[in-house]
Amino acid sequence: MILIEHATVVTVDRERRILRDGAVLVDGRDIVDVGPAVDVRPPRAPDRVIDGRRRLVLPGFVDTHVHLSEHLNRGLLLDDIPVDRYLPDWLIPLYAVMTPEEEQVSAQLACVEMIRTGTTTFCEAGTLFDVAAVADAVEAIGMRAILGRWSWDLAGGSGRMRQTTADALRANEEMLAAVRVA
Repeated sequence: MILIEHATVVTVDRERRILRDGAVLVDGRDIVDVGPAVDVRPPRAPDRVIDGRRRLVLPGFVDTHVHLSEHLNRGLLLDDIPVDRYLPDWLIPLYAVMTPEEEQVSAQLACVEMIRTGTTTFCEAGTLFDVAAVADAVEAIGMRAILGRWSWDLAGGSGRMRQTTADALRANEEMLAAVRVA
């Protein structure tokens, strides 16, 4: 059990209270109490007490557009690539050679970075190929996510990035059958 006390707590409750001397009690993965510091009473001695003075406690953030596959290639692409050349000349060729293992590691890196900066839930804008491996990474980190397969039926692309409409639909049907939803 962890007690954060004497913090400024943004509750986002119905009244939108901001508690200037607030406390948050966490038991495992559950927030079990939030309120003024004088009112939050743990049922037993907490394993850890965090002094929240001069700290702000916020609810977890939600990122509504993430590309998990791009965290490993950060810094590899030039900043001044024209927008119309970025995807066909740089990103698609990079995606075409990315392995499922690299996609999973990239997802793990993205999740760790999001958790460290307060994001607890996200919507992936399209996992490249291995949604199951990415789902395993997300679950292992302990985040909530909406995942789906990156699909398009545009002409072009190299190797496995080339998709027809039928290919894209089939791949998504296979993903839905293979990945559990919780």
